[in-house]
Amino acid sequence: MSVGQPEGPLFGNPGPNVGYAVKLVHQLMHDVALAPGEHAHDVDAIVAGIAMKRAASFGRAPMMDDVRIAAELLGYTESVPADFVTWRVSAVHDAGHAYPVRRAVVDGVDEVYLKQPAATVREGMPLARHRLQFGWPGPDLPEFPGV
Repeated sequence: MSVGQPEGPLFGNPGPNVGYAVKLVHQLMHDVALAPGEHAHDVDAIVAGIAMKRAASFGRAPMMDDVRIAAELLGYTESVPADFVTWRVSAVHDAGHAYPVRRAVVDGVDEVYLKQPAATVREGMPLARHRLQFGWPGPDLPEFPGV
């Protein structure tokens, strides 16, 4: 019998007070631009999930910067290519109700990348978006900056 936190598919990364990310996401929603067909409850779940993952990687509760990084990464607070938005609308659909959908997107964000300083994370966003949209890279894609 193993002692400690269980690991495996759909478990995520536990951290202290991760539910606080949901409250922070609600404060940011006035800055979020939804595409046609997107629903706020799906966006809440995905942005909070990525923010929780970043915070948990540091062993701390979520902060507003974690939420902003998650929203920026998914292109909710800045301009991103149209093909990424099309992918995002499909990938995030029903994430507010379907935990496996939420986990698939959140797990698609590399924890090593998220654990970098905020400026480094922001610098690597185009590559992180590419990896989310098209899967993990082969030898033709570079490593994230600072990783």
